[in-house]
Amino acid sequence: MGLLKPPKLATARIVFNAPAELGVRLKALESKAAKRGIAVSLDKDLATKLSRLIDAAEKELAHHAEQR
Repeated sequence: MGLLKPPKLATARIVFNAPAELGVRLKALESKAAKRGIAVSLDKDLATKLSRLIDAAEKELAHHAEQR
């Protein structure tokens, strides 16, 4: 373990709606993992995918702005 660690990035809590089935599946996954002593965290993967979606939306918006 190193003595020096990079500073943690600031985070923001984002709440969004998803199909109820996904909520049920996530709760089931968390429950199964907890029984095995494993914690489930989707934060990093979701943040990465959300970043890609935002990048794509920004490019599309810029493209529409150029056409006007």
